[in-house]
Amino acid sequence: FKNINFIKSPENYHKNSKVSTYLNASFEVGTNSFNKAFESNSFGYYVGGRIYFDIGKYTIRPESIIELDKVVSFLNLYPSVKIEIGSHTDSRQSAQLNQILSENRAKETLNYLVKSGINPDRLIAVGYGESKLVNICADEIICTEEQHQENRRSEFIIID
Repeated sequence: FKNINFIKSPENYHKNSKVSTYLNASFEVGTNSFNKAFESNSFGYYVGGRIYFDIGKYTIRPESIIELDKVVSFLNLYPSVKIEIGSHTDSRQSAQLNQILSENRAKETLNYLVKSGINPDRLIAVGYGESKLVNICADEIICTEEQHQENRRSEFIIID
């Protein structure tokens, strides 16, 4: 990667993952410049932030567009990079329904990136259902709506 530096993470940079380093990159989205730290964990480097979904839905929220446009800009800046779109659900439906929902979220997210000019050969969409919760909100655990919301997400991971 050009103009990206590997930097050791500050202590407790991300309490809920095994972050050991992150990428630091500067890029532009429209007229706005961004200096973004891309987190790293055992799965790879995350690009941009997460986008979130409403319960039981897979449509892209209007407030998610800025994060998606950051991913588009990053991919345009680094045309050899390939990413995985990993989409997730909370645990309030059956595992089977959540798997289908997460796959639809991944496809919808991929479709946005493709419509924005990203070659689909650079993208892999994976639905994880409720298998990778970011907090304690598994089946039978009482959680707030905000806690459940953390799990209804798509993430972007550099895979190549």
